[in-house]
Amino acid sequence: MIKTVLNAVLVVAILVMGFLLCKSIIKPIDFKDAKEKRQTAVIKKLVDIRKAQDELLATGLFNDDSDNELCVLHSSITLQEQKRIISPTRKGEKTKQCVILSSAIAETSLTVP
Repeated sequence: MIKTVLNAVLVVAILVMGFLLCKSIIKPIDFKDAKEKRQTAVIKKLVDIRKAQDELLATGLFNDDSDNELCVLHSSITLQEQKRIISPTRKGEKTKQCVILSSAIAETSLTVP
C-alpha cells in the first residue's frame, strides 16, 4: 500500500515538473513574439517620421542658408547627436529655429531646454 501511494506521489511530482519545464520553455518564446511586435511598431513609426522629414525638407524651409533646422529624435541616433539637438546654442553661434520630429516615446523621455 505504501509503495502504491509513493508511486502515485512520484507520478504527480513528475507531471508537475514536466508542466513547469514546458512553461519555462514557452516563456522566452512569448517574449520573442512581444519583442518582434514592438520592433515592427517602432519601424512603422520611424517610416512615418522619415516621410514627414522628406515632405518638410521638400518645402525649402530647411535649406542650409535658412534660419530653420529640421531635427529628428529617435532611439537609433547617437547620444552625441541627441545632445547637439537639445543643447542651447552657445554665445556667438548663429541661432536657428529647430523643428523636432520624434516619436511619442522620445517626447516623454527628454526635456528640451
